[in-house]
Amino acid sequence: MKTKYDIARNWLPRYTGTPLEKFGNYILLTNFYNYVESFAERFNCDIEGLGRPMQTATNSDGLTIINFEWVRQMPRQLWTS
Repeated sequence: MKTKYDIARNWLPRYTGTPLEKFGNYILLTNFYNYVESFAERFNCDIEGLGRPMQTATNSDGLTIINFEWVRQMPRQLWTS
């Protein structure tokens, strides 16, 4: 059985289009795309994953925001385990 860590390492690049090395040391999760836009504008960073289920932006201090809105559409057992 895979660990949650293994699953995250597999899913994050696949669903965001962002390579793991571009994620910061700290993660903010949101379910509103406009928060990702505001974050990117405030910290002058690019939004990755446009056209993907999840979008990300990482600032120069190593903080990444992920739009996780699509999770609400997944079967409950996948996002509560």
